[in-house]
Amino acid sequence: MNLRTLQQEWATLSPGPVPPSTAKGLADEIATSFLNNARQSGSIDLHQLDLLLQMASSGAEEIAKPATFALYGIVIEGLCNDFTDMGIEICTEVLGHIFSFLRCLPQGKEIDHLLNALGIASKEDLITRYGRLKNCFAIAQIFPKQVKKILVLSRVTIGADVVITSIILQMISETFPNAEVVVIGPQHLEEIFHGFAGTRCVKIEYQRYGSLFDRTTTWPLVFSTIEKERQGLGPNEILLFDPDSRLSQLGLLPLLSEQNTCYFQSRSTLPNGSNLSLTELTNSWLNSLLNKDSFFYPAVSFIEIHEKRALTFKKNLADEPFVIAINLGVGQNENKRVPPPFEEMLLSELLSRKNTMILLDSGKSEESKNRVKRLLRAAEERSVPTTFLTEDQLLESQIDFCHGIIGFRGSIGAFGALIKQSDAFFGYDSCCQHIATALDIPAVIAFAGAPNARFKAAKISATIYSNRDAVN
Repeated sequence: MNLRTLQQEWATLSPGPVPPSTAKGLADEIATSFLNNARQSGSIDLHQLDLLLQMASSGAEEIAKPATFALYGIVIEGLCNDFTDMGIEICTEVLGHIFSFLRCLPQGKEIDHLLNALGIASKEDLITRYGRLKNCFAIAQIFPKQVKKILVLSRVTIGADVVITSIILQMISETFPNAEVVVIGPQHLEEIFHGFAGTRCVKIEYQRYGSLFDRTTTWPLVFSTIEKERQGLGPNEILLFDPDSRLSQLGLLPLLSEQNTCYFQSRSTLPNGSNLSLTELTNSWLNSLLNKDSFFYPAVSFIEIHEKRALTFKKNLADEPFVIAINLGVGQNENKRVPPPFEEMLLSELLSRKNTMILLDSGKSEESKNRVKRLLRAAEERSVPTTFLTEDQLLESQIDFCHGIIGFRGSIGAFGALIKQSDAFFGYDSCCQHIATALDIPAVIAFAGAPNARFKAAKISATIYSNRDAVN
């Protein structure tokens, strides 16, 4: 299917003008129209959804890539950000249809084989199973006495792992002190949960910005990993905690039997219009599930070498400056960014205070690295001292100024350890915000917008919880 054919197909669906003659414009238009119609009617337009799927599975990357981003970034994230039961219902049906589509393609043979082996022949089977899973009650009393291993799925994004997964890890360690805890997900888990007692990390990467097949074919690998982990264990000796993870496609795809799976439905409508933070929601769910009355805050724990490098770096700074860690990443969501010249003015204003050192994280991408370099050049033009370090240079760094900007490039664990040694943090709504929160580092967050009122209220609540001492 080429772009002209897609435009002709779209013209039969839409009474309005044909979208711009680019695949991105067309994919965004179809996805937005689909989402708006679904929200209004409470049902999905299969014709529009199939058109997006045909684009996303196209062999032409210039068509497939924007369609995949539109499918996940506009449709699925849009429905998730509704935080409503209707949004969950529609999202589940969309995901179910995606897998029904994929299992018929050559690239989906492994998915189809595994679903058939599990007795799942249709989209309806997946949705019915999900309906049972999300309505699970407190776990049986036999589990706390017999369980030997607990598997925890990552939420995939670092911020959500800090806010949600870290609470789950703390609660189950208290409840099941003799059980081995295995957390499954990306590399960052080892960097931010390294010191959690009794916890082992198993690395499985999920391509958040990959192709349609990258995002969906991770499931068989997760399934086989869990099969290996459960070898030699009886039915009452293992539990799986799924915090609405991308690894299970938000709980839709099975990984263990339903009686052994504890699924956190984090996006449902709350009673009486309440607006709870994710910290409160996670604790409430766990207490109901485990028959407890505990409360844990988000937490992180870094690898020893990251802690050592950050501490040594801080000690080597002359005249004990006031250190502000800054991360201006937005996780590829430019809607979170305040337009120029905000960031340049921010650095200038912060440096108006004497004896201030700014640690400016460049993130991983080339775009973010170039952004930081532009900010450093602008500072140099104002005669502000600057330098740039990588995490390997922290131990031997000799900074010959006590007032200026240090650009930094390194892992999330390395920068997290630097946040821990800082006096304050500034950033957008991102993973580093949540790390600062977990470390109880005073923080200021530039929050440019919210999908809905509950999202905004939850963020405000989370900030109040952690930042009990404000930065003046």
